[in-house]
Amino acid sequence: MKKEVEFIFSEIKALFEENSDTDNAIKMEAYMKGHFKMYGIKTPLRKDLLKPFYAEAKALSKPDLISLVNQLWNAEQRDYQYTAMEFLQRNKKKFVIDDIDFLERLLVTKSWWDSIDMLASHMIGHVFKMDIKIRDKWLEKWMASDNMWLQRTCLIFQLKYAKETDLDLLKSLILELKPINEFFVQKAIGWSLRQAARFYPADVIAFVEENEGLSNLAKREALKHFL
Repeated sequence: MKKEVEFIFSEIKALFEENSDTDNAIKMEAYMKGHFKMYGIKTPLRKDLLKPFYAEAKALSKPDLISLVNQLWNAEQRDYQYTAMEFLQRNKKKFVIDDIDFLERLLVTKSWWDSIDMLASHMIGHVFKMDIKIRDKWLEKWMASDNMWLQRTCLIFQLKYAKETDLDLLKSLILELKPINEFFVQKAIGWSLRQAARFYPADVIAFVEENEGLSNLAKREALKHFL
């Protein structure tokens, strides 16, 4: 790892430690169900602290950016993963379909709804547009896995596609996953349908009405703006 990457990480670490708040950390860790340690830095302050680093991260070569993201992802406090995701989002144009292996590792490491939702809708959604055949191979792999976070990714990677949403694909994924009794999967079914309904309301309403096997949670989330 180049010295520049190590320096950026050490500077971020110093700022986080300097601005840590124990009381906030206790509350934030409780909100995350105790899955992660946190510095207790609220989002607006964290973004302010990171402003000087956005340009530095953008100037990094792609290999160095990946090294920085990996170092942030491996660090203990959740604040570092949030930082990694912000760097990724701001530099997503650097990433292509061949980076799925790298992105998958992030999806399955330190997984929780906050990391999955950002990575799926921003990064996975971005690279999946580049090659449908490769996309479908990864979808098949993730759907067949026992990993609910990968399955959730399959459901929500199109959240930002708007009118480009492949509704037939989404419906097929939902029908395959509807028996999965996991809150985060069922919530994602409803969320993906609710988002699609912004552009295809009649199709979504008909799909929900025609599929009685959908969970109450999924139906409620899907039709939230129609009830």
